[in-house]
Amino acid sequence: MAKAKSAVNDGGSAEVLARQAEALRGVIADTEDAAQHLLSVTERVDRALDLLRGRPGLQDGAAADALDQLNDSLVVLIEGCSFQDLTGQRLERVARVLEGVSAGRGGAAEDDPFGDALLHGPQTNGAGLDQSAVDSLFD
Repeated sequence: MAKAKSAVNDGGSAEVLARQAEALRGVIADTEDAAQHLLSVTERVDRALDLLRGRPGLQDGAAADALDQLNDSLVVLIEGCSFQDLTGQRLERVARVLEGVSAGRGGAAEDDPFGDALLHGPQTNGAGLDQSAVDSLFD
């Protein structure tokens, strides 16, 4: 962080950091679009599976098992699309830090617009709240 602040103070780098923050926001938008496209396709496949389940001879045996496996695979695919939300939150935080540094505010926690530890989005492994702390929120 000190190197980034020094580079900004030397001039010229503030614009570079601002452009990089904007580039990260482009990545966020692109991954959101890709995830939405995947979800759209999975919905179409799910509707097709529902139609197939209604066909005579496909309600039992190997055909029914194959349809169940396809449905299970769709669920995994849908769950996998959660990557966009998690990566989007992390990249947005990096973009805010870059903008803060480029504006001469630094990237310190006091610049964090969220303020509350519960609102810091996804954490790296070993950081953030553990499961028991999250469970205690519902007690």
